Amino acid sequence: MPELPEVETIRRDLAKKLVGKKVSKVKVAKKSKPAQPSPAVFIKNLSGKKITGINRRGKLLIFELSNNEFLLGHLKMTGQLIYKEPQGKIIGGGHPYPKPDVGAPNIYTRITINFHDGSNLFFNDQRLFGYMRVVDEAEKEKVLSRFGIEPLTKNFKLEDFHKIFKNRKVAVKAVLLDQPKIAGLGNIYVDEACFLAQIKPNKPANKLTKAQREKLFKAINKIIKE
Repeated sequence: MPELPEVETIRRDLAKKLVGKKVSKVKVAKKSKPAQPSPAVFIKNLSGKKITGINRRGKLLIFELSNNEFLLGHLKMTGQLIYKEPQGKIIGGGHPYPKPDVGAPNIYTRITINFHDGSNLFFNDQRLFGYMRVVDEAEKEKVLSRFGIEPLTKNFKLEDFHKIFKNRKVAVKAVLLDQPKIAGLGNIYVDEACFLAQIKPNKPANKLTKAQREKLFKAINKIIKE
């Protein structure tokens, strides 16, 4: 599953290419689950819109559109976003298989977004857990309200980190993967942070000492920065 640093890299790469481009056509594979709420509605909502910016919250990509609407995109376990220039150059990222430069589109392409300059954005997903959806400001804020504090942001404070672990009897790893509590962490980075902090991932969260929580907090920031 693409994790926070990978999704941020995708955001930066796509922002350099997509901002200012207008959608000329949208194609959705037959009965494609990632195009929400339905392929027909998704195509109608996105066609003709211009991308004015790209942001991120946790592992959710937020494409700002010209009419004060937003295209939300989540890669989940096996999603990819692949951008192909008119000359054929390909950039993008997400799940490592299939490699981005091995044919675009391919059998896993669920959504194709064509732009006026001849470039394309492909949303690929093997297991169909990912999604793209056009929403208004109110719906976007509703979605974002479900995300917890995020590493490397001003809202990721040690005092709040302590509170998250209070009275939690589940494993440390389960707490760190709880997106409404801490946004953006996945299995790989949680395991690495626990290893760096010398804390067993299956240790009950409420059994951590204050010193251990502080050590884990610092380890998370260090791992994400790297």
